[in-house]
Amino acid sequence: MRFSKTLLVFALLLLSLGCSTLANKSSTGVIVARRAQIRSSTAVVAADLLQVNRGDVVDILEATDVNDPSDNSRKERWLRVKARDSDTTEGWIEARNVMPDDVLKESEKLAAEDKDITAQATGQLRASSNLRLSPDRSGNENIMMRLDSGSSFDIIGWKRVPKPKSSEAIETDVAPKSIQVRADFDWPQPDSRREFLRVKWNAQGGLELFPTQDSAVLTSTAWADGLVDNPAGRAIRKGEPVRFLPYSELYW
Repeated sequence: MRFSKTLLVFALLLLSLGCSTLANKSSTGVIVARRAQIRSSTAVVAADLLQVNRGDVVDILEATDVNDPSDNSRKERWLRVKARDSDTTEGWIEARNVMPDDVLKESEKLAAEDKDITAQATGQLRASSNLRLSPDRSGNENIMMRLDSGSSFDIIGWKRVPKPKSSEAIETDVAPKSIQVRADFDWPQPDSRREFLRVKWNAQGGLELFPTQDSAVLTSTAWADGLVDNPAGRAIRKGEPVRFLPYSELYW
């Protein structure tokens, strides 16, 4: 029995787990996020053109790296894609929401190689983590997708690898990852300090704000699905994109 693989990749093929991905340019790709928006540009104020859901196929036309709006020292990869809806909508989407076909083929190859190996045990993630094509953590090129905290998997083998000496230049496996989501509320009087607003998904794919943001109100924390990371002094208007941190990215 070989012990060179770390996680059972069959779960990837089912696309049944909450996840995100870091992608490269390819011809086609599959949406792996629960839901995501194709937007008019990579700008924070870009308009939402079309909501796509997990399992939808898109054509990848172009890839580019842009500054992370929350940290200009970091880059985020975006893809220009064409949806396969009746309007063949074209626009931009964050690459972590898409799995390119070449990455999918590599995962299928791994699954085929390991199909006769009996699982040794089962596991569950205590924090969101990257699923990689190999155990190497020295860079991000081998990241297939991101699994949410609580995701379950079968363990078919293991390999001990050294921790990178410097993790500052790469995305860590446990760093919380935010997403851009539409605010369905107004926040006209922001604080002079950075704020974390308790919010919840609504049926329209946007975020609703809990009526009371007092730090002593624990009810709002149980009610919410996550937090809006709002910079100091920034007023929010209904319809604007905000930086959303799902609880699944924060649990340990």
